[in-house]
Amino acid sequence: MSDRSTGVILVGILAIAALGLSGYMFAERLFPSSQSQQGSEQGSILVGYWEYLGKSTANPDHDDNSDWLIYLGDHQYNNSNYILVNNQRDRFTLTQAGYYKLTLTTWIDNIADDHIYRLILLKNGIEDNLIYRIYGDPSQPDEFIASSLTFYSDGNDYFEINAKSTLDFGFKPLMDHDMLSIEYFL
Repeated sequence: MSDRSTGVILVGILAIAALGLSGYMFAERLFPSSQSQQGSEQGSILVGYWEYLGKSTANPDHDDNSDWLIYLGDHQYNNSNYILVNNQRDRFTLTQAGYYKLTLTTWIDNIADDHIYRLILLKNGIEDNLIYRIYGDPSQPDEFIASSLTFYSDGNDYFEINAKSTLDFGFKPLMDHDMLSIEYFL
């Protein structure tokens, strides 16, 4: 074997090893092992992860197309030591006191010009944190949302994600984009 072919093989092996390590690190970040969950006093653990989010108008306080709740679709992971989800899957209770990080990615559509659209984290039925705000642009009738926020729960608080505007607007569930995750800070 020549030095050149040996070098190419060595570079190939290093590239494959780097891809494997980065894949492992990504998977460990999304789904921490029990060892990492019990680990240091820094960092966070994943306590809930859902895909295929939906639009819910079942709650009488949020029951029309301009004021609705996001319901949690198929759950990929739900740590019942930290989070409980109601039967309608539009409300969750965080059972451990502490700080949490919520990350949401999705699309909303039917956005009209000169109107404000908001996604709000409700805590015990009251507006607590703004997740995302859109001011309607006629050139973009839909918007991709990628947002995260940190918030506190006393261990008894329940939360909902409220979508609200002065006009009707839609929710555009796309399997590749819908995701809600909740992490607990250690």
